[in-house]
Amino acid sequence: AEAEDGAPRNADGSFAWGKLEPLERGGPEEEEEEEAAPKQQPNFARTGKLAEASNTVNGVVLKSAEPSDAAKPTKHWRLYVFKGKEALEPYHIHRQSSYLLGRERRVVDLPLDH
Repeated sequence: AEAEDGAPRNADGSFAWGKLEPLERGGPEEEEEEEAAPKQQPNFARTGKLAEASNTVNGVVLKSAEPSDAAKPTKHWRLYVFKGKEALEPYHIHRQSSYLLGRERRVVDLPLDH
């Protein structure tokens, strides 16, 4: 029982100090809200942001990376390119350990038009 001043009292009317009582909460609506919204757990999965930062060339994110076993060739290799009957300047492919081929000219080492 409680007195008019809100202090908890025993059955004989004396003050009940130090008595542990559960806190009163709102109705069952509050309990449902707590159960409906579980606490978000930390996510330690890989996001790929570090790889994305290292695989960016001229603002374009590459989907692949240079292989770990890539090495420059010991022999002097060349790639001769022909456009129609005209010979273009050869590519000296012995100068790099790997090349990227494709259509995006901002990114690739050897552009492919068709």
